[in-house]
Amino acid sequence: MTVNELKKLNPSLNPYALQIGAEVVISQERNNPNGSVEKFHMVQPGETLYSIANLHAGVTLDDLYDWNPGIDPYNLQIGSDVRVQAPDNTSVEVFHMVQPGETLYSIANLHAGVTLDDLYDWNPGIDPYNLQIGSDVRVQAPDNTSVEVFHMVQPGETLYSIANLHAGVTLDDLYDWNPGIDPYNLQIGSDVRVAAPQ
Repeated sequence: MTVNELKKLNPSLNPYALQIGAEVVISQERNNPNGSVEKFHMVQPGETLYSIANLHAGVTLDDLYDWNPGIDPYNLQIGSDVRVQAPDNTSVEVFHMVQPGETLYSIANLHAGVTLDDLYDWNPGIDPYNLQIGSDVRVQAPDNTSVEVFHMVQPGETLYSIANLHAGVTLDDLYDWNPGIDPYNLQIGSDVRVAAPQ
């Protein structure tokens, strides 16, 4: 990657005054579990949907509306992602990781056929006024034919929110199935058993 490519990906970043801990975008691609790549554009100050379309060869304003259902062109959030490539419809997202500026309504609009009521049904106990960046929101009806045995802890999750993500699982179940678990010290990336041991 060249310096010019880094500048293009980070137009508001001053290369002469980098701050410790500042984030620098080095790629606007996301790899899906099936190996496909999706391209996104991170909204920068002063950008519009029209200017974003013009930055990407072969992308029209209509494409951006099609690929980003429910996007509000009058309220683009700096730092939010805009899809700039047709989605790969061969994969189905089960969970959506909350990004800065997103709401339950905007998450529902990103997923064809998903309503706000669906999100409430599939995420019992979710607080729409306190969505945590990096936490997962279920965006597909639970598959009742398979049983998830472990849940990987995501940022902002609690034992209570994990129990609410899994139908029929109570907080007491989690304590029973995870002896010695410390609910005040859940480690991000650690596994919590969410099904009874066989």
